[in-house]
Amino acid sequence: MLFSGKGAVLVVVVLGVFMSAVDVTIVVLALPSIAQDLGSGLGPVVWVILSYSLVISSLTTQLGRLGDAFGRGFMYNLGLIIFSLGSLLCGLSTSGSMLIASRVIQGIGASMIQANSGAVIADHFESWERGRAFGYTALGWSMGAIVGILLGGLVVTYAGWRYIFLINVPIGLILSIIGLRVIKSRRGIPGCFDIPGASILFFLLLLVSIASYRSIFEGLSQSVSILTAACLLLLALFILVEKRSLEISSERSQCPVIDLGIFGNRYLSYSLLAAFLQSVGMFASSFILTLYLQGVRGLTPLETSLLLLPSYLISSMIAPIAGRLSDRYGSRIPASLGISLMLTSSAIYALILNPGMPLEYIVIISIVGGIGSSIFFPANNRAVMVSASSDIYGGVSGLLRTLNNIGTLLSYSIAIAISSTTVPREIALTAFLGERVIGGIEAGFVEGLRSSFAVSAAILLLTLILSIQRGEEDLKHGNTTR
Repeated sequence: MLFSGKGAVLVVVVLGVFMSAVDVTIVVLALPSIAQDLGSGLGPVVWVILSYSLVISSLTTQLGRLGDAFGRGFMYNLGLIIFSLGSLLCGLSTSGSMLIASRVIQGIGASMIQANSGAVIADHFESWERGRAFGYTALGWSMGAIVGILLGGLVVTYAGWRYIFLINVPIGLILSIIGLRVIKSRRGIPGCFDIPGASILFFLLLLVSIASYRSIFEGLSQSVSILTAACLLLLALFILVEKRSLEISSERSQCPVIDLGIFGNRYLSYSLLAAFLQSVGMFASSFILTLYLQGVRGLTPLETSLLLLPSYLISSMIAPIAGRLSDRYGSRIPASLGISLMLTSSAIYALILNPGMPLEYIVIISIVGGIGSSIFFPANNRAVMVSASSDIYGGVSGLLRTLNNIGTLLSYSIAIAISSTTVPREIALTAFLGERVIGGIEAGFVEGLRSSFAVSAAILLLTLILSIQRGEEDLKHGNTTR
């Protein structure tokens, strides 16, 4: 049959990742148009991103546990349906509030998809096959980003921003129908959840989002400082609750949101921390480049998308090859190489970005960073899943995505906060809305962008150290050092 076997499972997962990637890159390019059409200021537009990231970061681990309890395939397919519904509502939104609420629904579906995609692959592929499978999911991400970049420019320019959401609806529904036929809904451990821990994590991330939002308008004000202190207190409380939850988890009545016990495995814990720090250091890079290309150079969304396209095209060809290399040689060397290339890209931007920089330099540097991402993701994802036992694939996959999404949320927050420190805040806000920075202060704004890339490079350097120090892997038996 056409839709049967591992190949069909991989197609459904890759296309699900593809759809998620389209939504990420396409939304970034559409933010100025959304603000203008809905008559919203920067505030509601920022929450279009923050609300989505907040929901995913808060729910992914627990939804991975639901996949372990009720079937990973079932949860993955349900996520596709909910994501499609949320996308439809986003496209029909008539106000900023409705769009944000619709993004919350979309985020719930995306949480189910992200939490269970890695577990579905781990269920259907042996340990020596997963690097290649994750390589194809990285290809799906890169191709989705390509389509998102292209469609973002084309759709916003010629059709309107609503269609960037509506395009997800038929894709998601078709994938869910196919997924119901081909994905085996395997289970792991019985359902056990950590409601107190999940609740604290939600409020912690909510405060992080509010602090990030207010810092855009107020800088490091007294209220932002108070919110930051509250975040630290909630973080300490979260760690205490998770330690307690781990102590009583043997009863199977409660499982920690983040199983602190897994951090006793150096290979797994370093791989998870590398994924988190890579997200913090790298995910806002396309946003920073968009600010530069549109706010400083005056390019249109379509011109911006075409300029960034080569990076995604080349990285999409590299990802499957990188996945095979990690299957053959282990994950540490490919993942570390990928981080090194991303670090190089950010460091070059931090050193030489200027208002008159030749655009071909942007293309070349972006290609270097894109290749690094395409090498890192399949290798590091494989490292995480090969370290986990089969009964907790869903939980570990969900934890990986949770850390990715928390890192992404922090990445945007850090980029926005740093980029707005070198020019009057009102000027920075207009740039965030896609307007061009004029009046002789372009150099000052670019200085803020360079500072963002410098912080990114520092974080990626720490990521590289973790990746190198993660330990060795027994390729024959799929075991790792602990």
